[in-house]
Amino acid sequence: MLFYVCRVVVLMLRQFFARRIQPHDTLDVAFRAWPWACDLNFHVNNAQHLLYMELGRWAYTLRLGLLGRVFRDRVQLLVGGTSILYRRPLPMFRRFTVRTRVLAADPTWFYFLQEILDHRDRIAVRAIIRGTARKDSKVVPAGQVFGDIQFDAPESSNELRAFMALAEQHLEQL
Repeated sequence: MLFYVCRVVVLMLRQFFARRIQPHDTLDVAFRAWPWACDLNFHVNNAQHLLYMELGRWAYTLRLGLLGRVFRDRVQLLVGGTSILYRRPLPMFRRFTVRTRVLAADPTWFYFLQEILDHRDRIAVRAIIRGTARKDSKVVPAGQVFGDIQFDAPESSNELRAFMALAEQHLEQL
């Protein structure tokens, strides 16, 4: 836990002094595959991919200027679902990039597209992340979190429609 907190703090300090981004921008954050993030095959393990994506979303939130509002309003940003495809390994000690952007939003959910690019800028991992915001166990509408920022409706993408249908199937089984 302490290591995670230190990583988040260092990331935030680095991102704090970087230029702000616009809502529809894509943010790239560079990392390196250190040994403590790798498995016995000497490449980044699947749990660490999710951690790096989380760090990418934190950086995106900060650079968009939303982090202050999130902390001030005591809103929790939560992941409600992930669809991920692992395509290529990320070898130990190699640099890689986490690319993050918001695809769409509706009153309850916002959808991130995140890609991890290897040292040759090839997609190694691709994920759609469904997130929500909560305060006092109640959903905070995406419009309230993002303010006046408008995003496409999730139905505008075939990929998102398929993701949403799969998520609904899973929810029916819970």
